[in-house]
Amino acid sequence: MWETRTPLVLPVIEDNKMQPICNRCKRLMPCVRNEVPVKDEATEKFPSTVRYGDLYECPGCGHQIVTGFGQPLESPSENLLKEAWTYK
Repeated sequence: MWETRTPLVLPVIEDNKMQPICNRCKRLMPCVRNEVPVKDEATEKFPSTVRYGDLYECPGCGHQIVTGFGQPLESPSENLLKEAWTYK
């Protein structure tokens, strides 16, 4: 017997920028904020860095992701470090 599968949903490309799709409810996730600071913790080989990314949020379930990171900041301020998201 053949399995029925959910059709593949491809992201929409607008202004040469790909828009992510929520894995939970299969909806397009619009960008809700630019320049979100994200802190990458230090490891044995690399120092801690802070980069800016874009925050996307699903309008259906509220799931959020940050993607589209740029170059690391040279010397982030203390206030920026307090506001920054941290990888888990």
